Amino acid sequence: MYYNTTRETGEELAEATEKAASQNDRILDLYRSLPDTCLHAWTILNFLPKGVPITSVRRAITELHKAGNIERDVAIKAGPYQRRTYTYRYVRG
Repeated sequence: MYYNTTRETGEELAEATEKAASQNDRILDLYRSLPDTCLHAWTILNFLPKGVPITSVRRAITELHKAGNIERDVAIKAGPYQRRTYTYRYVRG
């Protein structure tokens, strides 16, 4: 899902929506490929093309979690700024 906070319309909105769905798919594929590994947003960012905003990764994680594709783990790891970050893992099904 693309959260249209900038009120895009037409082709720009369609493109942004498609890009968000593509990121969700790519991140879900990463979780599937590492089914027993807990990953947090900053780790996932390392697997994506340069320039992908961390906010896009967090949005995708939130949506995949809401959809039941991934689950939050009890582990909380430090991100690059030493802030606690939740980890998630793939839900087999």
